[in-house]
Amino acid sequence: MQEKYSNMEKLKKILRQVSDIVLVEQTEQKERWKRGECFNIFDILGLSTKEVRLHSAFIAEMLNPKGSHGLGDKMLRSFVGNVIKSRVPAFDFDPLSAQVFVEYYIGAISEDNSEGGRIDILIQDLNKNTIIIENKIYAGDQPLQLSRYNKYAVNTARLSNDKYVILYLTLEGKSANDESVGKIQFEYYSISYKEDILKWLNDCLYLAVLHPSTRETIAQYKLNLESILNIMNESTTSKILDVLTDNANIESALTITSLGEEIKKTIRRKFVLRLEEELAPLLSQHNLVFNKDDIERFTVLSRGYPAIRIYRKSKETPSFSIQVEAGEVYYGLSIDAENLNPKKLKMTEPIWQEANDYWPHGWSYFPGNLKYWGNNEALIDMALGAELLNIIKRELERAIQLHAFDDIDRLLIL
Repeated sequence: MQEKYSNMEKLKKILRQVSDIVLVEQTEQKERWKRGECFNIFDILGLSTKEVRLHSAFIAEMLNPKGSHGLGDKMLRSFVGNVIKSRVPAFDFDPLSAQVFVEYYIGAISEDNSEGGRIDILIQDLNKNTIIIENKIYAGDQPLQLSRYNKYAVNTARLSNDKYVILYLTLEGKSANDESVGKIQFEYYSISYKEDILKWLNDCLYLAVLHPSTRETIAQYKLNLESILNIMNESTTSKILDVLTDNANIESALTITSLGEEIKKTIRRKFVLRLEEELAPLLSQHNLVFNKDDIERFTVLSRGYPAIRIYRKSKETPSFSIQVEAGEVYYGLSIDAENLNPKKLKMTEPIWQEANDYWPHGWSYFPGNLKYWGNNEALIDMALGAELLNIIKRELERAIQLHAFDDIDRLLIL
């Protein structure tokens, strides 16, 4: 018992030390906001985590020797030298003659998922040396996705093993799952935004020193990426690492880090239960049901659009839904697929944006980093704050007051 108590005290001590450092970082962050240093055009435009519309398009443009950045093949040369040749030293590639393609079409996906699809980024030089990049921010793997790209390289493009590389790009550099790779053995290389891309961007900033517009755009993109990755400034990170790697703290620190994902899942789960409790009076007043049957998939941000749903006791559709898609969370009034009317269900004056057949009154992301429920800012608000909770309560009340449930009922019976 004494040893258990001692270990718990060690954990508390570490957490207090880290908390003090983070508090200083938060104060400095507020000052940076005041000075405009956190201005991020990509987040303002709602593109911060869009794989195709931002990340693939932006990276491809930087890698394009004929790109509008004005740096010729310098950034592609840096990418090949620092990212690819560190893994495949013998890979021969001529950056100057390269062509770059985004969403490169390799045919319709076959019924058995063994062929076809769109390669996020494909780069090929005059000698047909080819770089294939599969880009993942929050989206999950598709069946046999990497296997299809490898099959295209070997069977369609007829490239030998030394003529192409497949890169699997994720936030943290994880491996593709077995479903994406399939049973046929082939080589691919995991790279990460956190290590490979950020280091490459730093090199690109140096290369763009005489191109101020390009340099500023790259800096904005890097800021956006650091926000997604929850990266603190180097000084704060160094201080926290000093605390965690102190000889007296290593065992406890490793225990904490090993529980990282479980901590996040628990915070999200507790938030859902807290939300149910806070909404109880409103739900009771309007005869609404809080359905958390999907809570397990929802709290791990699973694929397949898991949702927390609120609907009338008399009928389950439409429902006020808080839904996950590719790590981003949004809300609105949704209709189950089986209840779709052949006629269009969009409202002429929707409450939220992007009205469609499934979301007749539209839908909306939570603001800023609060839409990323894997992000520290959102997790801290779930545990200690009230902004997410207040947004959900306010928007549900607004839907009730505007008779939005009844609006959709009338459309469903037309």
